[in-house]
Amino acid sequence: MAQVLYIVSSSPFSGKNLVSLGCYRKMESDKLSVGIFKPIGVYPFEHEGSVGDEDAMFFKKLLLLKEPIGDICPVVMTEALIEDVLAGEIKKLTKKVDEAYKKVAHDKDVVIVPGIGDLSAGSMFGLSELDLIDKYGAGVIMVGRLDKHLNESLDSILFAKKSLGNKLLGVVLNRVPQDRVRWVHDRIRPFLASRGMDLIGIVPEDSVLNAVSIKEIRDTLHGELVIGRDKQSDLIETYQIGAMQVESALSHFRRVKNKAVVIGGDRQDVQLAAMETDTKLLILTGGKYPSDIILSRGNAQGIAILVSKEDTKTTAHKLEALLNYMSLRNENKARQAQTVISKSINFSLLYDKLGFKVV
Repeated sequence: MAQVLYIVSSSPFSGKNLVSLGCYRKMESDKLSVGIFKPIGVYPFEHEGSVGDEDAMFFKKLLLLKEPIGDICPVVMTEALIEDVLAGEIKKLTKKVDEAYKKVAHDKDVVIVPGIGDLSAGSMFGLSELDLIDKYGAGVIMVGRLDKHLNESLDSILFAKKSLGNKLLGVVLNRVPQDRVRWVHDRIRPFLASRGMDLIGIVPEDSVLNAVSIKEIRDTLHGELVIGRDKQSDLIETYQIGAMQVESALSHFRRVKNKAVVIGGDRQDVQLAAMETDTKLLILTGGKYPSDIILSRGNAQGIAILVSKEDTKTTAHKLEALLNYMSLRNENKARQAQTVISKSINFSLLYDKLGFKVV
């Protein structure tokens, strides 16, 4: 019978997929037979005449999973599904998930389940994280983020411990600044241990993992990419706002690499200054299109140019929110995830808790 490893989080966008992907690759390299199962998907898309989940499809393609997408993720949250549930179709969903799980778990040593939220997520479908953890007898990893809301992450982790008891195998703290790794080891690890929890992973901040693709930026801003359609998979690590006078712009832009610069569409002087530095993407705000000079320079230097209809403040706010969301739907990031997780999680301790004897 397959052992189920359920990955839950203390807050949205904490890194469940990151940990799931890294665990899959490490366990696969250790000669375990591993499956991925996502009972409920929350990112619907059309696939071969039916609805699939984008995260599940990404896992399927990247990991070369043999199971059909409908078995990897049997339930996808859509408006139509919600209407069905309100009409009393919960029993059919439970049966659908049970049948799909049996297919994925067949001949597997371990099945990794990336959750969709906290322990209550999925309750309206009769498929809460907590219900499924109990049903599968799963061991659980809780992923939290170390940021300015550390107290909220710790509150969620401590509360989850009350609900999960010994099912909680360990905690992974993600996106830990490099200069805080030692502090987390010295202060947070013993704090959790005093509450009966093991900190099995400290994942440091990583510029590649924290980056977003130009395509993700385009989609988030609903912008028009006027140059650089061949660069949509390129990763942007950070951004700057070009709201200063041109005299100080160059020194400002030279401080940051691999960046996007958000600039008013009418500020050609500052746009040119940004293009003299390590800039991958110009985001011109106010719905104003670039001049011929900017277009020519962008083509010559390989800089993508995106036009946003929003003002500079709104555009920057949306970009900031996007950079706080860690998506792995990019092969460069997925490869980096595997490397980072294999180094950051104590797999010897995890295997011991799961009852695996790995040589």
